Amino acid sequence: MRTKPLGRTGREVSVIGMGTAFLGRPPSESAALTAGAYEIDHQLGLEALVAGLRAGVTLIDTAPFYRTEPIVGEALRASGVDRASVTVMTKAGRPGIGEFDFSRDAVLRHVEGSLERLGLDHLDVVSIHDAVHEDPDFIMSDKGAYGGLAQLRDEGVIGAVGTACYDPDLNARYIATGGFDTAVCSASWSMLNLTLADKILPAAREHNVGLLIAEPLERGLLAVGVEPGREYADRKFSPAVLARVTEIQQLCAEYGVSILAAGLQWLVRADQVSASIPGAANANEAIANAAAGDTELPEEFWTRLDPLVTHWQRADLGIEIK
Repeated sequence: MRTKPLGRTGREVSVIGMGTAFLGRPPSESAALTAGAYEIDHQLGLEALVAGLRAGVTLIDTAPFYRTEPIVGEALRASGVDRASVTVMTKAGRPGIGEFDFSRDAVLRHVEGSLERLGLDHLDVVSIHDAVHEDPDFIMSDKGAYGGLAQLRDEGVIGAVGTACYDPDLNARYIATGGFDTAVCSASWSMLNLTLADKILPAAREHNVGLLIAEPLERGLLAVGVEPGREYADRKFSPAVLARVTEIQQLCAEYGVSILAAGLQWLVRADQVSASIPGAANANEAIANAAAGDTELPEEFWTRLDPLVTHWQRADLGIEIK
């Protein structure tokens, strides 16, 4: 799989990573359930991660909130891949559903817990997780989350400090401080959502921040396309959006490529976007995502796709900022 630099961290990562928010979600569980709210099938999740790692994925994003860190650690050991070749990212500040603590002491405890659950003595990246209910000035202070993570970076316990926030405007504000090495960006970059280009991308360029795209497939719409009767988790897309996706599907069919490959590869054509981190519940999804990163797409395809890529309002995409 192709790789790109992860901003200023000095690391190279596969352009397709693995998000673990829905790792091991059984088929019987509702796709609308939030991360951390369903009963994880440990074996299903382990098989997914091992399959992804063996298919060339070198970036895994997890979090205490997802309850998937133990599976990530086990998969790293079971897969046989070189640990040093895999960038392992986790988060701090949001240890569980409805739990938030962005104080320095709390994130130090959170990281210690993550190291134990993962069975590791070093983390490549730790991100502040959804710091939307706290004063940003406190977050960035010595007594806040950033102060704690910066200390751990200086001590060599972690390699880089990231921000991971579902509010694009707040994420842009954190990136613009210049203090972060990476940023996980949710609901802000896809063939249907160009929010990233407004504030996040310019700030990332200025400070050489590696951007990682969460929710890259619009809850599955850009993974499978428009299918009659299909539900896309918690999203309700407007008829105009579904019509546009149908146009994109038709173009993909003309070139014999999947909309999944087009959607994931389009993301990383932006200079500061290092990788996408689509979620995978099982091994089949992990393998399909990884394979999408290897598909060859001619420049003519991108030229013809370009006019179909437009920005849609949140209401059209069914996105709510809570």
